[in-house]
Amino acid sequence: MKFLKIIFFFLFSITIFASVKSLGEIQTLVINIEETTYINKKVKTSEYILKFVKPNKIRKEIISPDLNKGEIYIYKNNEKIVYLPLFEQVTKEEVNSDENDVVNAINYILDIETKDSKLSKEYYSGKLKTLTLENGNKIGIGKLIKIDGYLLPQDCTIYDGDLEIAKLKIKEYKINVPIEEREFNLDD
Repeated sequence: MKFLKIIFFFLFSITIFASVKSLGEIQTLVINIEETTYINKKVKTSEYILKFVKPNKIRKEIISPDLNKGEIYIYKNNEKIVYLPLFEQVTKEEVNSDENDVVNAINYILDIETKDSKLSKEYYSGKLKTLTLENGNKIGIGKLIKIDGYLLPQDCTIYDGDLEIAKLKIKEYKINVPIEEREFNLDD
């Protein structure tokens, strides 16, 4: 009887994970994120749409709170472009290492199968709970959900050392949808 239970569990596991697509196939993502940050004992919640084109383009458009609504942050090729509608101002600056963590974390997860087979197995089994980035910052991975055949995090926690600085709740994913190059320019 125990043998039958083991066989049943094995077949059930294969059925669940056999239909999971490789994350390496993802070239674009559009993600609706609710972010709660904890800085200096203050809690701030915001919501934004993040558009990602592999390997290093991100557009973040703030939906809420109302004070920040419409703000756009574009990261590409180590450059950050910021649009602040309140002041009708566009600025450009070099990306700092903490801001590169977002790009690094997304790419790390999308390329996990080719980077580290052990971590890949842990990720797909749901056992990978923390990613440590090159600069030592950590990303805690919560529940994984299956979207269009891909296994993706539904929530994440961001740490600076051991200090929790933010929680991200993924409200929606759109995978491999067309994203036009003009969305990464504010000159138009």
